Amino acid sequence: MKKIRAGEPVTEADLAQLSSLVHTQNPSVDLNTLKEFFPDSTASLDKILRTIVGMDKQAIEQSFTEFVQQTHTHMNAKQQRFIGMLKNHLVRNGSINIEQLYDAPFTQVHDMGLDGVFSEQQADIIEQFIAQFNVPLGTKINAVEKQLQP
Repeated sequence: MKKIRAGEPVTEADLAQLSSLVHTQNPSVDLNTLKEFFPDSTASLDKILRTIVGMDKQAIEQSFTEFVQQTHTHMNAKQQRFIGMLKNHLVRNGSINIEQLYDAPFTQVHDMGLDGVFSEQQADIIEQFIAQFNVPLGTKINAVEKQLQP
């Protein structure tokens, strides 16, 4: 789970170990069933899990610090607030897509969202950076029918 929350690569062995731990607590739960709730998704199981458990705050802080250092971006108060909201969103939800940056709560900073807070060039750089946090889940179905073995 630490790797998933940190956004680090997860191996099949890591997922098998996590699944084993889950089975120990609840033998009727199969983590792979999660993928069945998102039949259109191309996301791996670890990324789907990340959308449930969120991301580690320190990992997010480190990613954003490196990003700001690499791009030499100096931010005003509104931009800092926007980035703070973005970090909080990732910690809670584990993913984000570009369209969300033009909706609430990001429109609280400016009614145009990302484009109202950053220049076009800055917005493009931010969009490229946050693309790594996008987890395309597709349409979620409400139930998966499974027959339990006695």
